[in-house]
Parts: sequence; C-alpha cells; structure tokens
Amino acid sequence: MGEQDENSLLTSVNDVIDKWSKNHKSKEIHGEAFNVFSLCGVDHYELWHSKILAEFLNPGGSHGQGTQFLQSFAEMFLSGCVFSDDTSVSTEVTSYIKDLRIGRFDILIEDIAKKSVCIIENKIFAGEQEEQLNRYHEWLKTNRSGWNSCLVFLTLDGHMSATMSDKNQYLRIAYVSDTNHLSLADWIEECANSVKEIPRLCYTFVQYKDHIQKLANGDKAMSNKIIDAFNKRMAAAQSVYENYKTACVEKANSILTDLVLKELGEGWRTDGGCSFERTNYGIHYIPPEPNLKDLPVKIYVVFGATNLWQCQVALYQDISKIHLAANDGLELEYSDETWKKDFSETQSWPLWRGINTTKDKPWGMTWDGKFFDMMDADDGYRTGIISDIVESIKALHSFLKDYAK
Repeated sequence: MGEQDENSLLTSVNDVIDKWSKNHKSKEIHGEAFNVFSLCGVDHYELWHSKILAEFLNPGGSHGQGTQFLQSFAEMFLSGCVFSDDTSVSTEVTSYIKDLRIGRFDILIEDIAKKSVCIIENKIFAGEQEEQLNRYHEWLKTNRSGWNSCLVFLTLDGHMSATMSDKNQYLRIAYVSDTNHLSLADWIEECANSVKEIPRLCYTFVQYKDHIQKLANGDKAMSNKIIDAFNKRMAAAQSVYENYKTACVEKANSILTDLVLKELGEGWRTDGGCSFERTNYGIHYIPPEPNLKDLPVKIYVVFGATNLWQCQVALYQDISKIHLAANDGLELEYSDETWKKDFSETQSWPLWRGINTTKDKPWGMTWDGKFFDMMDADDGYRTGIISDIVESIKALHSFLKDYAK
C-alpha cells in the first residue's frame, strides 16, 4: 500500500509540473511571458490587485469609460445591485459596527442613491482572518439594512470560505476558473472586448488577464497544488522526501566521482564515496603520490547531505593527530582570496572553498533537483562546475605536497 501511495503521489506531482511547463512554454512562444504587471511586482500582493480592480470598477476612473466596466461586473455577478455615475469605489475601508472596529474592506462599492452596496474580500494566497466574512455580513445587515447588497469572496480558484458556514450569505468568485463557472478573467476579457477601439486600454485588460492566469497557474500556484497533493498523502510524502535526499547524495557521488577523476588524470582515486558522518561526508579524493595517501590531512568534495544546501572543496584534518598552524609557512596557490581559512585547533576543516562561488554566496553552490537537471542537460554548465572542482582539488593537492616535504 505504501509503494502504491508513493507512486500515486509522484504521478500527481508530475501531472502538476507537466501542466505548468506546457502552459509556460506556450506563453513564451506567443510573447505572453512579457507582462507589465509582473515586471512591476503585482504578484500575490492583494492590496495592489484591489487597487487595480477598484480603478477598473470606478465610474470616475482614469479609463474614462464611466460605469461601463462596473455595469458589466454587476450584470455578470451582482444580481439585484444597481449602480450609477455617482457610485463610489474605495479600497482599504476601515469599518465599524457602532463603535466597534470590525475590519477593513478590501474593496467597497457603494451607491447611496440607488441603495446598492458590494463588499469584495480579496484573497490571493493569504488565509482568512477569524470570522472575517461573518463580520462583514453583519456590517451589511446592521449598517446597510434594506439595501441591495452583496458580499463577494474573491480568490484564485473560487474556493469556499473556511470561516463562514452559510454559503448563501456570500458570493464566491474565482480569478480564474477551470470549470464552466464565470470568473474574474471572463469579466476582464469582456472589458477588453468592449474597448477594442481603444488599443491602450484594451491591451491593459489583456495584460492583466494574462497576469492573473499566470498567478492561478504559475509557480506559486504550482507549489500550492503540489502541497495539496502532499497533504492528501503525508506518509508517502515523507517517504519520498527521505528517499530524495539519499538519491541526491548517490547521484552527486556518481557525477562528481566519475567526471572529476577523469579530469584529474591517472593515479587519482576515491575511497568509496559518500557518508552521512559529520566529519566524513562527501567524497575523499586520494592523490597518486604514495607519501600523501596516509596523511592525516585529506582532500574532500563535501556537501550538506541532510539539507542539500551547499557543495564545496575542502581540506580535512584529523585534529586528534595533527593541527595545521597558520604560521607553518605553507602557502595556498590559486585565487587565494576565494578560500576560507580557519587553522584553529578545534577546526576539522582548515581550508575550504565554495564551488562556483560568487562574492554574495561564499559558502558554495546549492545542489538540488535543478542542479542535477543542469548537469545532465547543459554541457557548458557541467564543464564549468567540474573544472571549478578540479582546479580547487589541484590547489589543495599542491598545498599537501608542500606540507609533506
């Protein structure tokens, strides 16, 4: 049963990734990857989306189309509500019942003359506050009694409220829907079609629709779907996670041993590869010189086997047998400023250098699934990584030869 659950989990995750990859590739081909809203950082920040939507809905908005967009929104979603040129559309409206502050409306649409009001609670990835929709519904009953009113719960996928049990007291709207239900994206498309003769305005709607579809189907949404798959099969997810770490260690061992030994040349060997031991994880590279093989100072390519954080070339000293002192007169040749040094008596790793190191990441290169994909698929990337490792090992080799004299 366990293996079946793991296979089911992996199938679900692969389906999510495959769907996302195809969608992303299609957008690149059609030039849809370029998006002003994305470039400006309008991603999961609900306040920015609320401001954009409020501007579209506002009869006095800079779009200059009066109530056109508001009326189409009301006709599509807000049965019974009637709005005019005098409708006010506001964001971040602090609300009270008598003197008690009950929250802040993301968007408030209100027409005093027509006695129509709509509250939009806008959620992208954030969760609901305690009793949030219940409080807003109570505000409508108390402060706008007798009005045509609607409480909208706007989310990426149109899911139900987790805090309001009566689904008849609010309206669910999805930014993007994968069902036949109307979504915000449908309204945005209708707005775009209605102003085709105004290209700049039309394209703004098109860009925003593309952007919210990316939010619904892109990286963050993909992660959320994968997490959902994990949540349904937690035991299988734990098993996959634990085996993934071991698989990474084994694959790193295979890649780094075979490719690096080939570049180092004749006589070099390793002593069997990876281990999870604190002072011994990674790959021990043994130089060809007989007088260096039994030294209590060894060359390693090390990596954080339990967390997969970093990969570096390092010199290991058995501090029970030897302590390399900083004043021994030994010099490390080759880009000395890229090496970290700690010759203290309690330090097992007196010299180390991050692989593919940049100044802002001095501790080494992260190695994960993306790293392995790049090593498999990109010859230039693989060659660069292996060359970096080999040159670092050669520098430590030279250091050891000076020490052994």
